[in-house]
Amino acid sequence: MPKPTGHVIPPKRLLRAEEAACMLGLSVTGLYHWTARGLLPRPRKFGRRGRWYAADLERFLQQLPVKPPRKAKGTPKGAPQPAGLRLAREGQGGKTR
Repeated sequence: MPKPTGHVIPPKRLLRAEEAACMLGLSVTGLYHWTARGLLPRPRKFGRRGRWYAADLERFLQQLPVKPPRKAKGTPKGAPQPAGLRLAREGQGGKTR
């Protein structure tokens, strides 16, 4: 799978499945699965071919929630954790990992 390049894509640009998958960090199969499940915007049809507008995919990426980083495996007990994890676990009570 190609890696995202970080280049700016014009918003009106129509992307093939391979380009859209690369932009999102997915495989082409994953792109179609996410689209079928309604997680991604549907492609625009041009004849038999589907194309995604770069602007639609950019909007999708901007709406994704940001998850706090996870504690790395093998981190010693008592090592500092990212603040987001401490806050998420404070109100849960009981043991933490």
